[in-house]
Amino acid sequence: MAIRPLPYEQLSALLAVVEQGSFQAAGRELRITQSAVSQRISQLEELLGEPLLVRSNPPGLTAAGEELAAHTRRVMALEEELLSRRSSKQLRARLGINADSLATWFMPALAQFWQKRRVMVELDVENEDYTFSRMREGIVTACVSSRKVPLPGCEAEKLGTMRYVCCSSRDFYKMHFSGGLTKEKLLLAPAVLFNNKDSVHQRFLERTFKLRSAKYPKHVVPSSQGFLAVILEGMAYGLVPELQASEYLKSKRLKNIVPEKFVNVDLYYHYPRFETDWEHDLRRTIVEAAADML
Repeated sequence: MAIRPLPYEQLSALLAVVEQGSFQAAGRELRITQSAVSQRISQLEELLGEPLLVRSNPPGLTAAGEELAAHTRRVMALEEELLSRRSSKQLRARLGINADSLATWFMPALAQFWQKRRVMVELDVENEDYTFSRMREGIVTACVSSRKVPLPGCEAEKLGTMRYVCCSSRDFYKMHFSGGLTKEKLLLAPAVLFNNKDSVHQRFLERTFKLRSAKYPKHVVPSSQGFLAVILEGMAYGLVPELQASEYLKSKRLKNIVPEKFVNVDLYYHYPRFETDWEHDLRRTIVEAAADML
């Protein structure tokens, strides 16, 4: 018996709801009514015999929905490449990337790929522990992640290890840590975190000082450049990528306050098992750049 093809009109509605954040916004994007969007998704769920969408605010995907969204993205990427060879349609790479990679080694690789392929890029910036979820949800088609195990139908290639060192300005060190670091001083000194998902700082406290779930004053700055600026200005101490901190450590604008301790984060490039030609070129460019820098 022939397998019935998936209805991509309905798949597009599913993606639109998740990407736009509501049925109403999805309708505007697809130029149909909100009711039509809901009907298309219900028809798709009936066809597959299981729920695909979590009717929350904003809507989310079930496990089956995530798998279907990733498949749809894959087919769309293949279609885009096919059409670009026969028309003026512009290709687009949708990548999940962590902010620290973006601020250090990643952009030269992306620029090198652009010079070769002229593919437009759409970056989704997240913590390295969470970029993977953006790929699982079908928002991006590849990502740099700290997660080792790939999604079904995908592969993961190790890029290298990003090392984080604990830094402060020299004035901050004199004010808060004169005489050396102790648990008591760490609980009083202001720290800086990238966001509330930031696990690097907590890992450092646990491994170095056995401080678990410690409460301490902290700034939250969701920007790699802003994060570093907070430390350089003497507002806090924090865990900085060694790649980013090296020039400031050499010039003594920063001090590595625990030079014998650091946090290593392994990074992996997750990509679909069946790549287009340009996706293969993008992966090789990223992997080679990471090998040189990480």
